[in-house]
Amino acid sequence: MDAFIGKKLGQYEVISRLGAGGMATVYRARQTSVERDVAIKLIRADMINDEQFGE
Repeated sequence: MDAFIGKKLGQYEVISRLGAGGMATVYRARQTSVERDVAIKLIRADMINDEQFGE
């Protein structure tokens, strides 16, 4: 089980994992403030300090 599924990240509730690659994982989430589904991309923890991914 993925640790993010079922968690809230600000106004987003993570529903499921859509996919993962070498740099990030993409999740399906619900933006609760406007009741719509969104995709959230989370960069891998070991890449956070890489200047390429600063934005």
